[in-house]
Amino acid sequence: EHKDTPRRNLFQRFLDNPVILKELRGRMRGRQAFIVLTTYLGLIAIFIGVLYSVLAETSSSMGWDPTFRQTAGKAIFASVVLLEMLLIGFIGPGLTSGAISSERERQTFDLLRTTLLSARSLVLGKLGAAFIYLFLLILTALPIESLAFLLGGVGIGEMLISSVMLVVTALFFCTLGIFFSSFMRRTLPATLSSYGTILLSIVFIVIILFLMTYVQATFYSSPNDVRE
Repeated sequence: EHKDTPRRNLFQRFLDNPVILKELRGRMRGRQAFIVLTTYLGLIAIFIGVLYSVLAETSSSMGWDPTFRQTAGKAIFASVVLLEMLLIGFIGPGLTSGAISSERERQTFDLLRTTLLSARSLVLGKLGAAFIYLFLLILTALPIESLAFLLGGVGIGEMLISSVMLVVTALFFCTLGIFFSSFMRRTLPATLSSYGTILLSIVFIVIILFLMTYVQATFYSSPNDVRE
């Protein structure tokens, strides 16, 4: 019992943060949260429906063998995870890029600083509220991901790894928005900086993967050229 006390105190302190309660109540009472959630699931469902139709047409021509079923299951699962990551990358900074700068624009930031709430609690409250909402989006997409189990090729381990990857990605995007919102006085520059950084990161990753593929292809093709 004594060992669990620090953990309980930390969790209770997180739940007692008034910023988290205010942000979550304000977000979930409006229509925007449910519109974003419905659009998020709708886009994933439409994309998976189109992909499943293409795979079904391909299977009718080449036969629905177990190997093709496993390949189709992996393709559907990877597509859902990739689409989730792209949507979270689009939604996450939008939730946090105006967290601090909007308080300055409404001229309420000084009032927050005069309260007993510390700067750390303020930032963690804004970050926690946005992360909880993104975590809700990740959980609601799990039934769509589980469709891959009907085809095979995907196990519980892959789903756990992808879920952890999505959670870490959501936390990173939320933190990125908070970072730019904390020292920029306007919400628009903070939002543009957040999305610009994400875009540059994606381009950088794509370039690195392309270079790795090119070097690997050159390395494996060079012995054949030497023999010729």
